[in-house]
Amino acid sequence: MRKHLLFILAVISLLGLQSCENYVPFGNISPDKLPSASIAFIEQHFPGETILLAEKELNAGVTEYDVKLSDGTEITFDKDGEWKGVNCGTRQVPDAIVPSNILEYVTQNFPEAFITEIEFKTLVKRYQVELNVDVELHFDKDGNLVNID
Repeated sequence: MRKHLLFILAVISLLGLQSCENYVPFGNISPDKLPSASIAFIEQHFPGETILLAEKELNAGVTEYDVKLSDGTEITFDKDGEWKGVNCGTRQVPDAIVPSNILEYVTQNFPEAFITEIEFKTLVKRYQVELNVDVELHFDKDGNLVNID
């Protein structure tokens, strides 16, 4: 019985060691470990800002990167470095990252407001946009208004 138990424990240990070979670390990472597309995005749309924090996460089985910049902006990227969400706090999201028909809608219907946060919800294929006037807008993947909160 004792030999049988020792054999089982040895097999379990070996399986555990084998799975460590496929382990991908998550958590804080060095900014140079971010996908090159995310670095290019930051340099283009947030020039002069530095990366204070970069994290690699596994979210519902999908790899994501969360980045915090020196001006407080928080950006989420997918595994390829494409942005999924940009939160500028109380500052304006750069117009260049907002789909043109969404930007046009906001400009025409909320002329005194600006976008502080934009997120693309991949599961429902919709954009969620927050304005500085405490209004939340939802657009389909083509930029057509779906809902206002």
